[in-house]
Amino acid sequence: MFYFRRVHDLFFLLKECVAYDVMRCYAMTKDGRQCKRTGTCPTHASDCAICLSPNDRSSVRLECTHGFHVSCIDAWFGTMRRCPMCRTYNKPTTVKISYEIGAPHLDTEWLRPAIHSLVEHEVLNVGHVRILKTGELLQSNGEFIQFLW
Repeated sequence: MFYFRRVHDLFFLLKECVAYDVMRCYAMTKDGRQCKRTGTCPTHASDCAICLSPNDRSSVRLECTHGFHVSCIDAWFGTMRRCPMCRTYNKPTTVKISYEIGAPHLDTEWLRPAIHSLVEHEVLNVGHVRILKTGELLQSNGEFIQFLW
């Protein structure tokens, strides 16, 4: 009876190990290691998390390794610069600046470090800012960032 119990436990242990190996996610994580999740890993799924359609050749991978259709992630980045899956901040490569009518145009040598600092501190949620004549710096979604003067 004791022998049967140990074999029975060993069988279930082996069964779990086999299931773990078959159902394992084989995606690479951001730091280069293999994902250790079991089952259908929602983080590394092959479907676009925004439109829920399968990814194809027009898909891109962010720095956090999540994949999305170009059109989907561009629309998402129009409102927020964080990954829809893990909320990792994706720094904009360019920031567009528009001025309200009557607002003084600022020297780019002064403005560039200020915008760079906002990007580095993950303050900008979008890649477009507006400068109002009152000196307010706003994101394109209307969110206040800071006063410039």
